[in-house]
Amino acid sequence: MKQIEEISFQMIADVGSANAFYLEAVSEAKKGNIGDARELLKKGESCYRDSHRVHAELIMKMAGERRSPLT
Repeated sequence: MKQIEEISFQMIADVGSANAFYLEAVSEAKKGNIGDARELLKKGESCYRDSHRVHAELIMKMAGERRSPLT
């Protein structure tokens, strides 16, 4: 169970980082710093992808633990 909790916290951290990058990108775009905003969006997308990957791993782990033997 501890491993699932660690994976869950990693997902939350990754999504939180993505959100922070997205909000900062909006702020930079409003200031007219479009290049900086695009870079921040890329960083946010990377964090979001990491979270998605971790989520998929969690689903596979949980599904693997629940498999019933074939008869």
